[in-house]
Amino acid sequence: MKIILYGQTPSKKNSHIIVRKGNKNILLPNKLYTDWLKRNKGYLLAIEKEEFKYPVYVEMFFYRESRRRWDYNNIGQSVLDALVKYNIIEDDDTTHCIPIFKGYEIDKDNARVEIEIKSNKEVK
Repeated sequence: MKIILYGQTPSKKNSHIIVRKGNKNILLPNKLYTDWLKRNKGYLLAIEKEEFKYPVYVEMFFYRESRRRWDYNNIGQSVLDALVKYNIIEDDDTTHCIPIFKGYEIDKDNARVEIEIKSNKEVK
């Protein structure tokens, strides 16, 4: 299964929004992440779901707007959380998902992440 999510993939972990609910503080994702997720929501909802034999390999290749520093783990988690939220994959734990970062290039006019979800049989 191949998926492309458009826009500069943001980190979900950085810059949380803290909201007070009763006596508790709740951490919400930052605006960059929620905007990116909204931008890709229609596409994610329209994807025809597949039955996977878990664990699956989730290969990600990033196209970034600039050479600004970033790390794979933070933005990779944003991608995996989106795939789980829209029921593309069941979960992103080690039983269900093996993330593979394939690299990155700069494409200042068309930032995106290209994702390929593969079963064990397809990888070996």
